[in-house]
Amino acid sequence: MKKRISLLCVFCFIIVFHILGQQNESIPVGRRALVEELKKMEENPILAKSSWSVQVRNVKSGKIMIESNAKKKLIPASVMKAITTGVAFVRLGSQYRFKTEFYYDGILGMDSVLQGNLIVKGYGDPTFGSHRWKSTNADSLFLEIAQELKKNGINKIDGAIIADVSSFDIHQVSPSWQWGDIGNHYGAGASALNFNENIYQVFFKPGSLVGNKATIDSILPALNNVKIQNNVKTGSPRSGDNVNIYADHFNGNCQMEGTVPMDSKSFIVKGAIPQPEITFINHLNNALQSFGIQTSGKLSKISYSSEIDTTKLQTLFHTIYSPSLQSIVNITNKNSHNTFAEAIFKAIGWNRFSMGSFDTGSSVVTSFLKQQKLDLEGIEIRDGSGLSRNNLISADFLCTFFNFMYTQKCFNIYYETLSEAGESGTLRRLFQKQKTKVNIRAKSGTMNGIRSYGGYATNKKGELLSFAIIINHFSTKSSNIRDIMEQLMLAISQSE
Repeated sequence: MKKRISLLCVFCFIIVFHILGQQNESIPVGRRALVEELKKMEENPILAKSSWSVQVRNVKSGKIMIESNAKKKLIPASVMKAITTGVAFVRLGSQYRFKTEFYYDGILGMDSVLQGNLIVKGYGDPTFGSHRWKSTNADSLFLEIAQELKKNGINKIDGAIIADVSSFDIHQVSPSWQWGDIGNHYGAGASALNFNENIYQVFFKPGSLVGNKATIDSILPALNNVKIQNNVKTGSPRSGDNVNIYADHFNGNCQMEGTVPMDSKSFIVKGAIPQPEITFINHLNNALQSFGIQTSGKLSKISYSSEIDTTKLQTLFHTIYSPSLQSIVNITNKNSHNTFAEAIFKAIGWNRFSMGSFDTGSSVVTSFLKQQKLDLEGIEIRDGSGLSRNNLISADFLCTFFNFMYTQKCFNIYYETLSEAGESGTLRRLFQKQKTKVNIRAKSGTMNGIRSYGGYATNKKGELLSFAIIINHFSTKSSNIRDIMEQLMLAISQSE
């Protein structure tokens, strides 16, 4: 009897071993390395207390190649920009251009004096005064405005220069952003009137000893409307930028804390311009005076909640258009530009509701995705850049979105705006140690305790795959997590 039982156990073991062997053989040889790399990641002790979501799909067939926790919603960081810019291309078109309109009201006298106001109405152009295009240079644009005023017979303005930002709501930055982010250059947000990418540079002069106060030499561009409290001190040599800026975007107050290194004659720190619309018209006022147009120096603002005097007839005399959305998105995705992303996000909302805001942007993007039959259980959208930690996205949703974008006419344009691994943008430093060339276009995301990648990879068979890898809540160095994700991306690109 015991002998029969033993033989039965051996027979069952052989059957189980055979089944497992068949299952292993059922995995195509070209995909086994990919499966094994995912298994390594799942068993890596570095990630034992972390959360992650991974998926790889074939773009044409939709077949899932690998996945792990694919439907788990996690914080995506800047991978959020891939959704914002993709929706913008489909809804607004790649050749969409932001506009800035220039009006005057009142009476134009025979002596070339405007007895009224110059009104600048913005619609969120994030490129005005940017150094990235020749066409967006502030001095050239201000000269253009001065020339248009003179063409209309205006050599003097008795009234005010008014910033009309009523097309956007009052929230330059998202209410869900962290207090420690919003005064720094990456947390600049977007207004209806933006200037110099809403970034300023502070030139600090360190003291001669560690602990001495670091004084401010200059600020560019000048911020006449901003009150700055400087508490920055001198740090040890080669200690780098340890300055944090806290800003109130409602009243323009800024407080600077931290240290700059002692071994620097002039150390540059970047901050976010609060109320950039005021900085805009202040610099416009100065430029007009330098170009021979007299002004009263009075500056004012119209917000969406302001009472507007509709009895005054406004005359539109000039409009300035931004570079194309395609050109702006190329910077947004490759450089992970938060202000550009938020301006696009709000423009999506303005285009639908005639009001640009984080709420309308979120509403339109979410409704659009629902119309495309995408599963909204996999997302929560709070901003366009990914700076909000209230954004939540799953790898499954990202791959579904990337596959959807592949079906759109704008796909090739969209694809080209994503960074190329090892070559451009935020992915340029990947695979530097690898001799094998990889073909990956993707968006990266990085915040404290968060790392993510999402986009497209072409495998050895020439098939286009969509992929998403999100890891949250890790306590090791971000570079260690990057190395783990890099190995998985390498396996994706070398799969068959």
